[in-house]
Amino acid sequence: MLKSDFKQAVSHLAIPQHGRERHPTIMPVIQPLKGSPNAPATYSQPSRKGKKAWRKNVDVTEVEEGLEELNKEIIEGGVVAERPSNELFALDTVGDASIPKRFPKHTSKPLKADEIIAARSAVPAVPLRKRPGSKTTDGIIPAKRLRTQYVSHKELNRLRKVADGHHESTIEVVDASYDPWAAEPQPEKEEVVHDTRNDKKKAPKTITHKPISLSANGKHVPAVQKPTGGYSYNPAFSDYEARYTEEAKKAVEAEKKRLAEEEAERIKKEAAARSAAEAEAAEARAELSEWEDDSEWEGFQSGGEEWKPTVKRPERKTPAQRNRAKRRKEEERRLKHEAKMRIKKAQAEQIKQIAKEVAEREAQRALVRAEQSDDSSTEGNDEMLRRRQLGKFKLPEKDLELVLPDELQDSLRRLKPEGNLLKDRYRTFFIYDATTYKESITFGDCEVSSVALDPPRGGPKNLPIIEALLDDDESEEARHNKEKPRLVILGGGWGSVALLKQLNPDDYHVTVISPKNYFLFTPMLPSATVGTLEMRSLVEPIRRILSRIDAQGKEVRFYVPYDKLVIAVGSVTNPHGVKGLENCFFLKDINDARMIRNQVIKNMELACLPTTKDEERKRLLSFVVSGGGPTGVEFAAELFDLLNEDLTKRFPRILRNEISVHLIQSRSHILNTYDETLSRYAEEKFARDQIEVLTNSRVKEVFPDKIAFTQKMDDGTIVTKEIPAGFCLWSTGVSQANLCKRIAAKLGRAQNNRHALETDTHLRVNGTPLGDVYAIGDCATVQNNVADNIVSFLRGLAFKHGKDPEKLELHFSDWRNVAADVKRRFPQAVSHLKRLDKLFAQFDKDQSGTLSFGELRELLKQIDSKLTSLPATAQRANQQGIYLAHKFNKLARCAPGLRVNDVRDGDVDGACYKAFEYHHLGSLAYIGNSAVFDLSHKGLNLTGGLWAVYAWRSVYFAQSVGVRTRVLMAMDWAKRGLFGREMDINSLFDVRGKVVLVTGGARGIGRMISDGFVANGAKVYIASRDAAACKKAAAELSARGPGSAVAIPADLASKEECERLAAELARREKRLDVLVNNSGAAWGAPLDEFPDEQWSRVLTLNLHRVFTLTQLLLPLLEAAAAGRGSGSDGKSGGTGSRETSGPESSSVEGGSRPAAVINIGSIDALRVPSIENYSYSAAKAGLHHLGRVLSQRLGPRGVAVNTLACGPFDTKMMAAPLRHFRDAIEDANPLGRIGRPADVAGACIFLASRAGSYINGATIAVDGGMHLAAKF
Repeated sequence: MLKSDFKQAVSHLAIPQHGRERHPTIMPVIQPLKGSPNAPATYSQPSRKGKKAWRKNVDVTEVEEGLEELNKEIIEGGVVAERPSNELFALDTVGDASIPKRFPKHTSKPLKADEIIAARSAVPAVPLRKRPGSKTTDGIIPAKRLRTQYVSHKELNRLRKVADGHHESTIEVVDASYDPWAAEPQPEKEEVVHDTRNDKKKAPKTITHKPISLSANGKHVPAVQKPTGGYSYNPAFSDYEARYTEEAKKAVEAEKKRLAEEEAERIKKEAAARSAAEAEAAEARAELSEWEDDSEWEGFQSGGEEWKPTVKRPERKTPAQRNRAKRRKEEERRLKHEAKMRIKKAQAEQIKQIAKEVAEREAQRALVRAEQSDDSSTEGNDEMLRRRQLGKFKLPEKDLELVLPDELQDSLRRLKPEGNLLKDRYRTFFIYDATTYKESITFGDCEVSSVALDPPRGGPKNLPIIEALLDDDESEEARHNKEKPRLVILGGGWGSVALLKQLNPDDYHVTVISPKNYFLFTPMLPSATVGTLEMRSLVEPIRRILSRIDAQGKEVRFYVPYDKLVIAVGSVTNPHGVKGLENCFFLKDINDARMIRNQVIKNMELACLPTTKDEERKRLLSFVVSGGGPTGVEFAAELFDLLNEDLTKRFPRILRNEISVHLIQSRSHILNTYDETLSRYAEEKFARDQIEVLTNSRVKEVFPDKIAFTQKMDDGTIVTKEIPAGFCLWSTGVSQANLCKRIAAKLGRAQNNRHALETDTHLRVNGTPLGDVYAIGDCATVQNNVADNIVSFLRGLAFKHGKDPEKLELHFSDWRNVAADVKRRFPQAVSHLKRLDKLFAQFDKDQSGTLSFGELRELLKQIDSKLTSLPATAQRANQQGIYLAHKFNKLARCAPGLRVNDVRDGDVDGACYKAFEYHHLGSLAYIGNSAVFDLSHKGLNLTGGLWAVYAWRSVYFAQSVGVRTRVLMAMDWAKRGLFGREMDINSLFDVRGKVVLVTGGARGIGRMISDGFVANGAKVYIASRDAAACKKAAAELSARGPGSAVAIPADLASKEECERLAAELARREKRLDVLVNNSGAAWGAPLDEFPDEQWSRVLTLNLHRVFTLTQLLLPLLEAAAAGRGSGSDGKSGGTGSRETSGPESSSVEGGSRPAAVINIGSIDALRVPSIENYSYSAAKAGLHHLGRVLSQRLGPRGVAVNTLACGPFDTKMMAAPLRHFRDAIEDANPLGRIGRPADVAGACIFLASRAGSYINGATIAVDGGMHLAAKF
């Protein structure tokens, strides 16, 4: 159809308008559709020859390049290898346009190379309805679509429909220049602008399998990353230091910025949380309702109604309860966040401090280097040697003055920087030691409250009131902590430590008051008495747990305010009214273990002496343990192991046949709290080990050399027996401490127990305000008076409603409610209330189906009789401490939001937390290379040998409070297995606990000696004729500690005063370890003028009275040498006591530890003095010889006598010579100085300790060699 015909047809059309009159319409101008560029032009050749020519026109070079590219794509797994051939190209192998351009759908045969090349040079496949002729395809005749007057069939059909009256709203006019190869026009979509600058560039995912490896063996060759640039592996020291300082400053600034942002965020969150909490509290207050008047009495009106003695709680949580739970979780999250913030803040402060110290240290080093660079020489420096790294650490940038041969320098240059592992470890150790050492630390000005420095006084005794401590204002956190509730803890045992470890430190202002600044692991104390474990392995400083502690050993009285008080002072040993306990040892503290250890070794030493008689040897080797509980049994086992395994290897074997261990028990079995099978097993084990077990026996009296006891025989008769004893341990239970006795006396009738403070099931001390005072551990006992509590509650409830409690009747449902309340308030009674129906039927004697008030009272009393006191063990104290910590943590969170209905009778503890319930985890005991485990609560009892010992150790190892104690215990066990028990008890120079008398000890050399002994823990008696100076010196030395000083004024120039001094000392002490004869006088005058009376005065005091006093005190000295004297203040005994038995009362191996007499002489007795002091030098010379004579007479009696010839010291006697001739005297001394207090005090301590036990009859010059120089 031509274009003219089309116009003519259009002009005769009339479009209907829905019934309206038809009018001719003017067709809009229709733009032709836009298409893509025309298809590639093809030139048809009219003959076969021409087609061959066309194929020849293909460039062979392009074909070869295409083949190479194709092979590469096939190898690398490109698009060609992934898609089937029919989806790529239409096949035209000969270049003829007349062949079909589409393969069958199911054809997937891969193309060959020549086929692909031919396809690439052909026209893309287009599905044609009719194949055009060759003339059309060759371009001789134009195609119809290219003619200007051509109208397509589609348009013709549309025009026909229009002519037939079928109107279409849209007329599509297809332009004759329509491009069949153009893409179908798509509707325009809203273009979304996307910023692709930050998008990562991704390669198209075309490879589905790994490319073929190009390596010879066919393995995959991974890509090698291009090396990145960085710093030198061995920078110069100065460069490294500068960069390190710069990076540290950047890190500190970044951390400050981050902490400031987090602090601002935290403050914002806290403000939001406070506002939410206030809103929730208002909502909770709005929901409060009054109790109904009859709700508590409804259960007694009829048998069918339910009754509960407590307020009914809804089964489902109310909104207020949910809000409280939500607030609690938010509070926990806040606390965790604050804890993290505190840690980060501490780290920031530490980084700041480190940066500051590094800067200061570097400034000092730079100054030193600058000073050294002025006069130092650079000769011999080798830059290659300085910069080469030998091992892991760099050499410092410092001038090295080395003079080495050329060959050695060349060898050093060729060294490889590999280093040595052992050398690096040692170098690491020294570097760590150097970096952690701080010469001086100053914190600047510290804020201290004036109330802490000068506390106000008040109270009944006008004592200081400690309202503030020294560290309350030293930081912002400490000032915030000062506003918290005050929690004061008395004691530092198991309960206190468990409480401190579990307590949230952010909730309370905690203060611990304890006589000791350490925690003692008491279960392993018997092992420390025999050296299996070292005593330092059993102590853990409380300052690791709490930093605020008063560690002063002296007594200080003051008032400490508190909001909550926890009493955990423990207990003392129960004497049971037995006489002579001053002759026994106890095992409650680390000092007790030390003295026991010393006494055991001392008895072995004395038994070795040839002069010791057989009876005395048997007595010394007889060890008695009174008490068959776990402590006594374990000590007897450890003692036997020591005597059997270690001491017999180092001492004569004959001692083994005479060693005996006796265990006295008042019950029929030892370990009577354990299962009977375990008790019998322990007794049989002791019988095999030759440990005598005396059951049904009670100690009557303890004498210095024997134990008197009564024993009940099998026929019921009671027989009195005696055992010789060189050592006695008293371990027979515990009793109430004096502090607890005073507290109980003040509380009056509320406390009825004579052995411990009574508490309720919430561990609150009876008789104190609820929630103020608590007691845990051995000093307390939980009062389980179920009947009194429940009956008094029911009486009060009945009287409140006007009912007679005696006519009360409870149905089974009421009894069930009462039992539930008993279980809640008394958890230990749960095991006795398992079958409520049987109990109800048992006490319903009249079979009426109800319990009367009297029947209920009898039922509850029976439950009371079955409840026992909790054991006084570390296990119980530890559980109570953990319970209190958890309850205090919850009280701090929940108490402010409690509703009125939740609190009954002011019991806030009961409303917030459950009552304490003790869970017995079992008992175990060591019985000598064996152990027993009482796990009766699980129906299991274990006994065994070596495996049981290791199980016993592992249990206590896990229960130790810190990593430090665990490591030390493991090391001690390993050391014991390798080398045996430690027999070197203490330091060779230890004089702790010794009793010393120093005459003339108020001033001069005597004061120096007294000061030295007190500073090392000895008890010193000071004798001087000046009473005021004597008392003043004793007070000053006692205040300084750790030893003590006692003043006994006496003028030793007269015999009567010497006798009075000896009598007074014998009244106070039963032994004297050291006698220092220091009193003396001097007189100087020219020979012609020397007075005769000064001869008598000086010789009497300096020589005669030394002999007199030594003679009078000889019994006390012999008692100390023999180990018989032990007590103080009138207490005496033969086996030593826990007050004054020194740790060095034993001797070196093979000999006794003698008492010591030290005479203070002078170097003027060793030379011709330059000063005319005739009587003084003669008296001192006689004193030197007297010492040698006495050493021969007193040595066999256990007393060593030595003399110290002292040179010039800064004393009152030497004041005038030193004032005029000090320089000359110092020049005459080879050491160039005069004597110091430590010189003479150290010499005396040496002679009095175990280090000087083999020195007797010596005269030691303490003058720096001045008597040999003879220059002055």
